Amino acid sequence: MQTRRVKHEKTFEKRLAEEVQCFREAANQAQPGMARELLLRRVRQMEAALELVEQKGIARLVSPPAGAALKAAAYPPKP
Repeated sequence: MQTRRVKHEKTFEKRLAEEVQCFREAANQAQPGMARELLLRRVRQMEAALELVEQKGIARLVSPPAGAALKAAAYPPKP
């Protein structure tokens, strides 16, 4: 059985930011109550996820210093 592969035209960060905007607009149009609170909760969750993704993206762009992987993989010196 073959799996379906979806080719996205936008990055995950952009798609997530668009979803945040849509949920925020829906929350602003909703009447005060449980439905609005649930929309606002979803907005906060997605904003937190977006911050994490952006932090990970910055970390991916920064390469470790040369030889760092070798030093980390080496065993500690024997006494």
